[in-house]
Amino acid sequence: MSLMALAVAMSPEAAKTLGIVLVMVSAFVSAVLYPIARAYARRLEGSAGTAALRQELGEVYARLDELQQGQERIAELEGRLDFAERLLAQQREPERIPGKAGAP
Repeated sequence: MSLMALAVAMSPEAAKTLGIVLVMVSAFVSAVLYPIARAYARRLEGSAGTAALRQELGEVYARLDELQQGQERIAELEGRLDFAERLLAQQREPERIPGKAGAP
C-alpha cells in the first residue's frame, strides 16, 4: 500500500493525529540536531582559524628573528664605533699634552 493510498484510507481524526506526531518528531529532531550541527560547524571553522593563527605566528617569529639579527648588528657596529673613537683619541692625545710634541 502506498503512502497516498494510506492517507485516503485514514479517517480525518487519524490523519490529524499523524500530522501532529510528525510535527513533534521533526521539532524534536531539529532541536537535537541543530546544536550538534552548529558545534560541528564551529569545529570546522576553528581548525581553519587555527591554521591562520599558526601562519600568523610563524610570521611574527620571522619578524622577531629579523629584529634580533638587527640588534646584533647594531651591537657590533657600536663596538666598531667605540674602537674607532679610541683610536682617534689616542692620536689626538699627544697633541693635547704640552711639552711632549717638541721636547727631546
